[in-house]
Amino acid sequence: MVDVTEPTYKSGIKQRLLAGRLAVTERQLQHGKVKLGFIMLLALAAVSAGVWFGQWQQAHNGSISVDLDQLQEKLANTLLFPDDYKSVPEFELIDENAALVDQSSFAGKWSMVFFGFTRCPDICPVTLSVLRDSLNMLTANEHNPEPFEIVFVSVDPNRDTPEVLKPYLGSFDTNVRGVTGDLTNILDLTRELGIVVAYDADENDPTRYTVDHTSSILLVDPASRIRAKFNLPHEAETIVSDYVEVYTALADKQPG
Repeated sequence: MVDVTEPTYKSGIKQRLLAGRLAVTERQLQHGKVKLGFIMLLALAAVSAGVWFGQWQQAHNGSISVDLDQLQEKLANTLLFPDDYKSVPEFELIDENAALVDQSSFAGKWSMVFFGFTRCPDICPVTLSVLRDSLNMLTANEHNPEPFEIVFVSVDPNRDTPEVLKPYLGSFDTNVRGVTGDLTNILDLTRELGIVVAYDADENDPTRYTVDHTSSILLVDPASRIRAKFNLPHEAETIVSDYVEVYTALADKQPG
């Protein structure tokens, strides 16, 4: 049997030992209270500084964060992206007039960007027609927000030269900016923006091929950031409704 009782001490020794222990314990507790209070004070100061800096930054930038979850719930067929999702990367291509197009071409305006090719039998002409109708609906009402620019990026630049692209886009009776150029640069751009492109060549004739590609429309804001993706099916009324919601929520939150 193990003895768990306290050991015996001579008279007065135990009291002094206990008194010493209590004194040490009390000093440790007091020190701990002071240390804990100091830490809490520092934490409170840090939180206050963070709140102050956030308010200063919002006032300085003229922007307040948007609740994207609430905004997303208002959209019918569009996927929102946070402002730090992706931006248009650096690139150099040409438009339907053979003029230079680069990342700066998107600055200062809202753009609807669609990737396709002129020999596309269905989805490309249908999508461009829907975007044209969306733009007409948007501009018909003076109370609607500023219109977007339609940008058509060819994923078949070897055949979609400026001489081919210009009359093709002109057939849609609206201002559509075409983008073409070097195939490698096109594919670099599609990869950076998450656009999937696949080429299916004819084994007997390599010049005959089809192109499969992402059919979503990307919304680029005036800061050249990808802010939303408009999914299939593309309908003019839905595109206008979702664009108005996104523009209204984000237009005055632009940097600068």
